[in-house]
Amino acid sequence: MPNKPLSAWKRRGSLASEDDVKLRELYLDRNLPNIVIANNLSCSVSTVENRLKALGISRRKHKNHQQHLTPEEVKEIRKLDSLSPLSHEEIAEMFGRTKAIIQRVCNGRSYNGEAYN
Repeated sequence: MPNKPLSAWKRRGSLASEDDVKLRELYLDRNLPNIVIANNLSCSVSTVENRLKALGISRRKHKNHQQHLTPEEVKEIRKLDSLSPLSHEEIAEMFGRTKAIIQRVCNGRSYNGEAYN
């Protein structure tokens, strides 16, 4: 198959191999959403998703679909909140959660059962 100019690949709805490197960087290293990547590479979101699948790159999990915190994690979060100078944002980073979740745990609005005390 003869090499086609990059614009020809984009018109066909796929990405050229040199764009694969940029796609990996934007998706894996910079953690950008697919819509931003599509705009950056001048292609559709479905093209980005199809190319990621073809490259064997698994889909990211949405932050709202995280596993529940274990009782041990909840206890550790509360301990860090009360005994350390770390902010809720820093604790959230440590556990891979959002600041809001950490605040709810620390303020007793989430994970209140006996197992978590």
